[in-house]
Amino acid sequence: KPLPRGRCHAAVFVAARSRVGHTRAVERFTIEPGDAAGLDAAASNAARVIERGGAVLVPTETKAALAVGAGHALRVWEIKGHGAEPLAVHLSSRDAMARVFDAWPGCSALHRRVIARFVPGAVQVHVPMSEEELEAAVEMLGVPRGVSDTSDELLLRAPSHPLARRVLDACGGPAVMASASVRDMTEPKTVDQAAARFEQLDPDRRPALVLDMPPEPAGRGSTAVRLVRDGSIEVIREGMIEERFLRSRLAMVVVFVCTGNTCRSPMAAAIARTMVVDRGAGDVPVEIRSAGATALDGAPATPEAVDAAAAMGADLSSHRSTPLSRGLLEDADAVFAMTAAHAETALAINPGVADRVKVLDPGGGDVQDPIGQPARVYRDTAERLREMIVRRFEELGVMGARTA
Repeated sequence: KPLPRGRCHAAVFVAARSRVGHTRAVERFTIEPGDAAGLDAAASNAARVIERGGAVLVPTETKAALAVGAGHALRVWEIKGHGAEPLAVHLSSRDAMARVFDAWPGCSALHRRVIARFVPGAVQVHVPMSEEELEAAVEMLGVPRGVSDTSDELLLRAPSHPLARRVLDACGGPAVMASASVRDMTEPKTVDQAAARFEQLDPDRRPALVLDMPPEPAGRGSTAVRLVRDGSIEVIREGMIEERFLRSRLAMVVVFVCTGNTCRSPMAAAIARTMVVDRGAGDVPVEIRSAGATALDGAPATPEAVDAAAAMGADLSSHRSTPLSRGLLEDADAVFAMTAAHAETALAINPGVADRVKVLDPGGGDVQDPIGQPARVYRDTAERLREMIVRRFEELGVMGARTA
């Protein structure tokens, strides 16, 4: 079935011999952004090639890659001329990967956070499994043993490039991908570079189909993350995503908001920090921040707030006020406002975070400003804040919070 012409440009660029022994044209298709019909048709053609045991050259967000059906993984090594290491199973979506984790008993909250934050994307996940777990996983995925697993790990990835995802979705079954590097040649970054390399090879070492679509690959490999059995993670290969950035993005960010960020919200943040110090290896890290709807930069907490927090084992001595900003709201997983008016201000600054903003009081009441009141009012406010934070942390599933 030919592709619709539209904005999807096709060109025959070399003749090669197919796996079943007859000479056929190797076609190249470039799909322009927004060409939905061309994208669907290209993906369907790729799925047919993969189903027949052929290889397809496609872009991913990291590098140009060779895609083959899971039952034809050896074809990749025939083309590349080297290697025999496992090839990650490539899935079309986060949901597809989550189904693997649903069946894996070793999955921790932190492991699921990796999936939520970085899948689909430039992360290859290494899942430790027993022999029995591996057998069950590869059977569920429809992948032969030894293709995407070692003796004790399963390799998974879901790319974010729209063309790669659409091809995987069209396959209707598992596929594996590997970078389009070839022995004794400089590793290509883009589909153009990879296609040029393959033109220099014997016809039986060329992919059967070449597909391209913006954006170009970044030219760096995926970052490999091992999900450790104790619930933690280990970055075993740093690639397109740096380890420091990856770990920072795994934290659950909780923001408390008041008016000037010198009394209520800094007290709430300091108290909340005392509740998340005893975290397990598999728990999601929690980062506590605070800000003020009309705050100036750099003001200290009031002396009364410092004393009230200290009475509860919390330290506000180094606090400096921060204005509430669109970026801070964007980073947050949960935003707890002292009053309904503060919540409205947050939504006016960033309407896209409506599902994350709530008043701190689970009953919907306001936490009144103690500014100018006696020390006793500050202490009472701090006690009330603590009770509310405990309840909100229970709702968030923040484990390891000290509530006594």
